[in-house]
Amino acid sequence: MEIIISEKTNASEIIALIKEAKPGSIIVCHSERMFSLTKIVVLKLKKSELSIHLIDEEGYVIRKVMARRKLSDSPVPAVPIAPEEAKPKDRLSATQMSAVRLLEDALRQCAQQKLLLVGFSDGLVAVPEHLGAGVDILSSTTAHEVEAHDVYRGFDPEYDEE
Repeated sequence: MEIIISEKTNASEIIALIKEAKPGSIIVCHSERMFSLTKIVVLKLKKSELSIHLIDEEGYVIRKVMARRKLSDSPVPAVPIAPEEAKPKDRLSATQMSAVRLLEDALRQCAQQKLLLVGFSDGLVAVPEHLGAGVDILSSTTAHEVEAHDVYRGFDPEYDEE
């Protein structure tokens, strides 16, 4: 059973949904706020065998917790909800995605300021949009070389890092 907790779901609705949830249910949240609230409700109701997933805007699980029943015979106390970060090696982490969003915001600001960013000679160069991206402009004193901290690399089909 999959239960969707939307941003518009209020606390009493979450309580009702969690009370009705069957063991093995997956609870899907699309915001950190609703994810945290759902975890609190699951703990307060002492529900077990539920999985709570925080999903990003692209549908990827970015955080997941499992509610499990405490084992009374266990010498080590069981934790009712143990976070498990979803960290596939082929995906960007949450902090990397945050950095990408900041970069996108900076590029949006460049567009608003009518700046061009041009890859030139293995670097990035910023020039006013109205000047264009000709070689004479990119190599002139008007062009400003952007410090890319060795993050930007121009693609070279003859070079493959593998």
